Amino acid sequence: MPEMGGVELYEKLQELNPDIRMVLITGYPLDEEWETLLDQVSVAWIQKPLDMNSLSKIVWEALHREG
Repeated sequence: MPEMGGVELYEKLQELNPDIRMVLITGYPLDEEWETLLDQVSVAWIQKPLDMNSLSKIVWEALHREG
């Protein structure tokens, strides 16, 4: 994303809605900043390439996660 990275986007969205849940989709390896974000209950991650079954499962898990 040209204006900001995924972590910054998540932080800004969380300011607007503290209960937001997010699924991160990336084709790049995760770095320390991403891994710190993934430790939060409201964030799930899936690596590209992905298939519809994997995407469906991770979205369902993100929506039904406690917290």
